[in-house]
Amino acid sequence: MKKTFNLREIFWSSFSKVKQKLLFFVGFTLFIIFVSLFVTLPLNIYSESIKDTNLFGYTIIILISFLLSFLISAIISPGIVTISLKASRGESVSFNDFLGKTKYVVRIMVANVIYFILITIGFLLLIVPGLFVLIRLQFIPYLIVDKNMGAIEAIKESYQITKGNTLKLFVLNLIVVPALVILGFLLLVVGVLFAIPMVYLMYAMVYDKLQQLYFDKKLIDKTNPNIVN
Repeated sequence: MKKTFNLREIFWSSFSKVKQKLLFFVGFTLFIIFVSLFVTLPLNIYSESIKDTNLFGYTIIILISFLLSFLISAIISPGIVTISLKASRGESVSFNDFLGKTKYVVRIMVANVIYFILITIGFLLLIVPGLFVLIRLQFIPYLIVDKNMGAIEAIKESYQITKGNTLKLFVLNLIVVPALVILGFLLLVVGVLFAIPMVYLMYAMVYDKLQQLYFDKKLIDKTNPNIVN
């Protein structure tokens, strides 16, 4: 039987870990939301106010907002990945984990551009190829931060470690995570402050599990080269 990760175990493990550090993760989530919206929200509000009278200006503002969101994502992603991985591994976490991560920003930006282009091409061909790329390359930031990889190396490695787990990752990304976030909104919106860090920890746990499975497979292939997988 092919080894893979257990979604139920990962779900409840992330639930338990978020509950143990609830106040930290509520603050963590509020910080991410605030930083993400602080710059772009005023621009989006302004763009809506000129939408009917200045189409060119509206388009420029939307483009600027998109680029700022892209930049902010690259800046805060290393901190999010670090905290998610440390918490999922049972290590202590703090807001200081957001600091000292500037060396990853350019690499993540380059990787995100390539990722976006590949996903766009996939969706232009058909929806399924786009989803396939989305799922197989989703651990790029984790590999850049955790393994100090370059953008291209992380893209290749993410494709390798997710091999054979596409269906499980499909269920995680398109069923489990959306259902969890929707449930968070239904619970008077406050539930989102619990759901979002749960999602981050679930991805971190899946990443660690896939890394271990890939390492084990390479070890088996090396010691038993005649075995056909």
